[in-house]
Amino acid sequence: MSEMKTCTTCGDEFPVTIEYFRKSKRNKDGLKNECKNCSKAKDKSYREANRVIIKERNRLFYVDNKEYIDARNKKYVQSNKEAVAERMRKYQLKNKESISKYQKQRYKHNKELFPEKQKLYRLENKESIRENSRRYRLKNRDTELKRLSLYRENNRASLVEKGRIYRLENKVIIREKQKKRQIENKDAIREYSKEYHRVNRESIAKKTRIYYQANRDSIIRYVKSYYQRNKEVIAEKGKIYYKKNREHIAKYAKQYAKDHREECSLRGQRYEAKKRKLPSTLTIEQWENAKLYFGHKCAYCDGIFPLAREHFIPVDNGGELTKDNIIPACRSCNSSKNNKEAISWFRRQPFYSKDKEDKILNYLCYKNQKQQLSIF
Repeated sequence: MSEMKTCTTCGDEFPVTIEYFRKSKRNKDGLKNECKNCSKAKDKSYREANRVIIKERNRLFYVDNKEYIDARNKKYVQSNKEAVAERMRKYQLKNKESISKYQKQRYKHNKELFPEKQKLYRLENKESIRENSRRYRLKNRDTELKRLSLYRENNRASLVEKGRIYRLENKVIIREKQKKRQIENKDAIREYSKEYHRVNRESIAKKTRIYYQANRDSIIRYVKSYYQRNKEVIAEKGKIYYKKNREHIAKYAKQYAKDHREECSLRGQRYEAKKRKLPSTLTIEQWENAKLYFGHKCAYCDGIFPLAREHFIPVDNGGELTKDNIIPACRSCNSSKNNKEAISWFRRQPFYSKDKEDKILNYLCYKNQKQQLSIF
């Protein structure tokens, strides 16, 4: 049977082991005369009664031995990283409410000091903060994306307003940052943009088309005003670009004209009409409808040849480039008619017929030799 020892405080007997008594070099058996429970109670009552004195003593000790304590703590954390992290996690889970309450109280009492301290800390630890953030995002990518997506959906209006206000207040700074970033990362940005446009070509085109349709008037006004403000700069840039890329531009223009023959031809006619200050609202769709109406044949001779846009009222007589003045005609008929009055010229031709004349006049909305206003 093991030797027993009586506690001097509570009077209870316990086995003479370190399980029940604390160590002490003063006694022969190497243990204190008080049991562990009594020693703990005594220490607790002392700490409660002398909280301020103990705190001040600890603070002074830390100030005098700061380097040594920090080095020791750092060494311990590095050698016991996992154990420390686990202990911290358990402590935070156990004391979640008290920690939160303490942090709120601390922030409330030191509200003015916190922003400055945070700013200083970020400046001193910029690289480590960035690296830690990057690691965290990579490790928790899916949860972070879900969290951000949910936050944006719930706070869309406030985020848009905050962004607008920030951009207005920091317009110059943002522009300078963007310029600096573009200069430093010119090649990387170009490669990324090319790859992104290649992968998302259809979605980008769709978004651009929708945006343009919704904001057509404002975009046109902005482009016009920008061109007026920067006319000389744009002209100079155009000249430089043309000199550098002359062969490429010529090759592209030739191929484009070949692939879009009708569109290029119509563009040229529109330009001529605008020079004469005549209406030029004809579209490719309207031109295709005109050809379809006449069965993809010449409106005069029914010839199946390459068809030209024939001005029923000649351009020299104020003929418009509109749906109500354009019919398909073969080049022979178009050249023969030239600037003559259409009906009188047509009636002198060997292929004239009354049915064809009526068909032409009906298409152009003529009634009793007078053109009616078209609602389309």
